[in-house]
Amino acid sequence: MGAAAVAGSIGLVGGSVSFAIAEATNVISNDVHAYVQSSTVTTTNGDVHVGALQNATITSSAEAGSIAASVSIGFAIAGGGALANSTILTSTKAYVADSSLAVDGDIDIDATAKTTATSLVGATSVSIGLISFAASGSAATATVTPTVEAYISSSNVTANDIDVLAVAMPRAVTEARGF
Repeated sequence: MGAAAVAGSIGLVGGSVSFAIAEATNVISNDVHAYVQSSTVTTTNGDVHVGALQNATITSSAEAGSIAASVSIGFAIAGGGALANSTILTSTKAYVADSSLAVDGDIDIDATAKTTATSLVGATSVSIGLISFAASGSAATATVTPTVEAYISSSNVTANDIDVLAVAMPRAVTEARGF
């Protein structure tokens, strides 16, 4: 997302005012679920794997630039602002519930969430004149809220080996600059 504004004046007396504002907002909201529910599973040779994998990545960027110039007895005012928001709200679950599993092998139940939210913003303001003022501001937010669960609930499970694993790898990156 970008915004630009330019203002100028020429004359004996005059003034210029310029403002630019940019905002970018992105949201990911996902549910990834892998499960055995209200079932009977029997194997005579082999493993059972119940796995949920979530890879959510989002980037928001906003840039704003403002220039004001006055070639006169007057003023020039320039302002720029940028805001970027990235939000990831995910649910990743792997589970066995209300079931019966008799496995002649191993049971692996795993849920993994790899989430990255990135927000990049920049704002620049330039003012040229006898009386001049320029201001810039920028803000960046990145919110990562993964819910990751792996479990066995209300079930009768037999196997050589049972592994249950839940892994969350959230990452948030922000960069805000103003000139």
